[in-house]
Amino acid sequence: MLKQIQKLQLILAVFILFSGFESSRILPEMHDIYTKNLTTENEIWEHITRGTANYNVRLHYLQGEFYVANQIVENRMYHFPTFRNTYLFPLFSQFKKNNHEIFSGFKDEITLFVNIQGFNSKALNTLKRQLYPYSEMLSYRKNGIAHRGKIRIILTNDQLEIRMQNNDEWFWWLQGDLNDLNENSPDIPVICIKLNEITSWSESGNLPLEDFMRLKELANKTHLLGKKIRIENIPDHPRLKKTLLKAGVDYFDTQNPLQKEQLVFKPSEE
Repeated sequence: MLKQIQKLQLILAVFILFSGFESSRILPEMHDIYTKNLTTENEIWEHITRGTANYNVRLHYLQGEFYVANQIVENRMYHFPTFRNTYLFPLFSQFKKNNHEIFSGFKDEITLFVNIQGFNSKALNTLKRQLYPYSEMLSYRKNGIAHRGKIRIILTNDQLEIRMQNNDEWFWWLQGDLNDLNENSPDIPVICIKLNEITSWSESGNLPLEDFMRLKELANKTHLLGKKIRIENIPDHPRLKKTLLKAGVDYFDTQNPLQKEQLVFKPSEE
């Protein structure tokens, strides 16, 4: 195990030395969650330069490795990029070369929302082993105490019933749903709600006022618990995103991340 970690650290050092990443002066847009899987080690840099801070990652666990793919054919799995090569290596390179920051001057965390297909206890152990060399940049919990890093990993699997153990070391948190609003667990920092759970809005006109007020109430309740709220399955509709922000939503899914100026409210939209 020690030799494997030392070998990985050597690989990381070489990767960082020859990486083309430069210091980013872009302040991130913290509300967007980019939902398209990345496919190359350089692709995440393109998104960082545009200010994209949060990513939804779909992984498949096969034969001791995590592959980035929506769907995967087992006999062709080696054609797919891995989680380490596509996300962890590039982000760690940026972290090391940018004075231990992903975005220069930005002190908050960015988030990787990770869903794992083929999930089992072996996958969990493999994930912990793969994340350990990057613990310098990751938020984690050890012996019940949270340590804040630059990147937080949140597992979004519906079937997860795993909670942190006080005497163990964990590099991830869990995503909850509406049922978890009544459970004030520190393991669940984000409550995720599908848009169709709170509205039947047909994308024509504005979000109905009663649905807006219900969403605002849910956001307030979530924030009182010290959690954040995420809305899934929304259309890429700039006006809707502004409405969600006014209601207090912290995260929303998108395949077209917005620039900050697109989220500025105009008087006619208030």
